[in-house]
Amino acid sequence: DISANILAVDDAPPMCRIIISMLEGLEFKDFSIASSGEKALKLPEKRSFDLVLLDHNMPGMDGLDVLTVAKDKGLFEKTVFVMITVGSSARSVQQAIQLGAKSYLTKPFTA
Repeated sequence: DISANILAVDDAPPMCRIIISMLEGLEFKDFSIASSGEKALKLPEKRSFDLVLLDHNMPGMDGLDVLTVAKDKGLFEKTVFVMITVGSSARSVQQAIQLGAKSYLTKPFTA
């Protein structure tokens, strides 16, 4: 088993199931799921995360909003963020990197 606390943030239940399946297939065992940016931002009060897989396009608070709030409030200070998106413009990738994301994964992907 690989030891890392991972948070997957995505508003689509099927995508959450794919992410969980992929993590389990890679022998990660310690992960959490948040179905919205708002829910994700409440989690650091309860535990810390090593990695956050963050959907870019979500209703309400999107991935860039989550990165902005996390940076402004000092949440997830030692956490690596990877954005997950259907499509990414150069501008949105640049914005995410400036806000602290380390990389991008493009959907669709499968387990």
